[in-house]
This record gives sequence, structure tokens and C-alpha cells, in this order.
Amino acid sequence: MTGELDLGGREHLRETLERLLTEGCCRIVVDLRELTFCDSTGLGILVGARKRANALGGWLRLTIPGTLHVRRVFAITGLTKLFLFFPDPQAAVADLSFTPAE
Repeated sequence: MTGELDLGGREHLRETLERLLTEGCCRIVVDLRELTFCDSTGLGILVGARKRANALGGWLRLTIPGTLHVRRVFAITGLTKLFLFFPDPQAAVADLSFTPAE
């Protein structure tokens, strides 16, 4: 993800995640290192995709957001307790721990 994840940018993310999950991909890493803004719409898409991935026996992991603003959005909403964050996509894939479904 680059730029802003809000009402204007949500459909691309939603469509991409929906396609991956429908095709059976259930271990997904979303790279947030270049995301500059995220609102509740974007958070909702990520939470929904995580639930679907977990239901398929997989996971959805995130890279650590590059901007303080985006990191704060995750912290304020408590989503740092829901998602696993990694410094880069390679670290997210290499981590063998599993996050069970809620």
C-alpha cells in the first residue's frame, strides 16, 4: 500500500484481498510501510480480511506502518492487539507463529 487508505483508496484494497481469499490464498501480508494515511474504512477492510483468512485456516499480517500517524491509528483503535506487525514482508512470511482465529 502506498499513499492514503480511505474512502478513495478502499476499493482497490478490498478487491485485491477479496480476489486473493476467493482464490484460496489464506496467508496474506499487507505492506503498510509506505502508507501515509488510514481511516476507519481501511481498518475495517483489514479486519474483515483477517477474519476471512483465519476462517480459512490462515492469517493476515501487516508490516509496520512507516508513518507515525498510521501507527497511532492502529494503537488508538487497539488493533495492535489483533494484528501481528513485522518490519518487512519477508519477516512476516518467515515467522512460523500462528495467530488463531478470534
